[in-house]
Amino acid sequence: MNKNNRSKISKLLIGLLTIIISTTFFSNVSYAEVKKSDDSNSEKNQSEQKDVKKAKVSMKDIKKIESYLYLSKKGTLILKPDYTDLNLDHTIIKEVKTWLKYSNQLVLEKKAVIQPDFSIKMLNESNTNSLDHKISTLSKGCGKNGHNVYWWGYNLYFDCNETRSLYQSFKAGGGATSGIAAISRFIPVPPTQLASAIAGVIGGGLVGFGQMIQDEHEGHGVRIRFTGLGYAAVPSGVFPQ
Repeated sequence: MNKNNRSKISKLLIGLLTIIISTTFFSNVSYAEVKKSDDSNSEKNQSEQKDVKKAKVSMKDIKKIESYLYLSKKGTLILKPDYTDLNLDHTIIKEVKTWLKYSNQLVLEKKAVIQPDFSIKMLNESNTNSLDHKISTLSKGCGKNGHNVYWWGYNLYFDCNETRSLYQSFKAGGGATSGIAAISRFIPVPPTQLASAIAGVIGGGLVGFGQMIQDEHEGHGVRIRFTGLGYAAVPSGVFPQ
């Protein structure tokens, strides 16, 4: 093989090697960029999922939405189409629609009647655990016991005696179950499930929750507001009666 041929072959090999190295390098760079982009999108998706899980329907949102509700001839609650003017997060609307569907199903099954103030009157009086619209006053000036049920959740009322027992149970640090003993008598769900839901919201702050109840007690008991359905409902406010 003469010198010129060897030179041509060498140049050809160098050219091929350069192409291979360049292709490999840019492929790796491209893969790294794609992977970085995928990781970024994954983190974004995870962040969005966390935001979705954290999304809660506040009473402020509920009050806004109520102005877009009306009772149909069938007695069910209907959300007006222009509710979109509120510009609420889609996760909030989704949860609200779930609550409305639940309430309306009770009406269609003739198990309940939705009142003009959007409270719910259960028709099965024989069921002691039914979501009834009962409020009983046990002691004059001491507040009342009972609950009111609405499409968004319910209000629980505790007179002065029940309130004292309630905050003492929580502040004793005996766990959520002991503090829920009084509450469970007013809510038609298993107390263990309710305790779990409440414990999940207030975390380890059982003593703090008891203190909150005590602070709001002005001698006439307290009202604890729950938002959500059934045992998924969680305390969203404590107020004096």
